Amino acid sequence: MDAYPDGIAVDQARGHVYWTSMGALKAGEGRIFRAPLDLPTGTSPAARTDIEVLWHDLPEPIDLELSGGGNLLWTDRGAEPAGNTLNRASVNPVPGPVTILSSGYREAIGVVAVDESRFYVSDLGGSIRLVDLDDGLDTVLARPGGALTGLALADL
Repeated sequence: MDAYPDGIAVDQARGHVYWTSMGALKAGEGRIFRAPLDLPTGTSPAARTDIEVLWHDLPEPIDLELSGGGNLLWTDRGAEPAGNTLNRASVNPVPGPVTILSSGYREAIGVVAVDESRFYVSDLGGSIRLVDLDDGLDTVLARPGGALTGLALADL
């Protein structure tokens, strides 16, 4: 297992932590993992055997976001066609197939889910996009300049 996670998401309701590992640059070694929040009795963190690899051989998964209904979203900054994308897959009750929701990013990094159909995505090319599956929109909202990494949504 890779020692350095790139993105982390915690599902307290279902008792899991998810993380990405992008692997070597442009190598198609990316993986997404899941483990229970509670460490099995008598096991140390370094020796736990309950870690699952949900998906492997991904381009370069980076940021993660859980959305309602048991879905996991992630950005992938690797090579096209599966990279530079926003992706979604079911994780509950079991991991499902990966669906690409949006593509054409310049090194997709951050993702924030507003709800089950609207998402904000940032990229290293300096843009913030809104992906709205209900309306079929995938539009650049802003180009504040410079490389953008993570995103946060504030309810002011």
